[in-house]
Amino acid sequence: MTFDEVLDEMNANQETSESIRFMEQLRDIYAPTVEMTKEQYEQFVDFRKRTDHVQTHAVTLHDKKTKYPDFLNDLVGGIYGRLFLQAWLHPETIKIVDE
Repeated sequence: MTFDEVLDEMNANQETSESIRFMEQLRDIYAPTVEMTKEQYEQFVDFRKRTDHVQTHAVTLHDKKTKYPDFLNDLVGGIYGRLFLQAWLHPETIKIVDE
């Protein structure tokens, strides 16, 4: 069950706002939203289909020699490495935004 599904169920069951806020905080920590443009998302999905092991990327994420497609540069380097892996492992956290 995803955080969003739990939140939907909590809202449907009229849980206390304190409980809902706590669950939202957990979602922000453990399943942050990864924003991508539609083009980035399509390229990400294609890249993900062609590459079968996330471990390869986790190990080489900060290796300057690693050649990722240009659209991934913002997601792969530095602090964004975590977002890249988050999107890889939990694509439901991806939000498509306008450019």
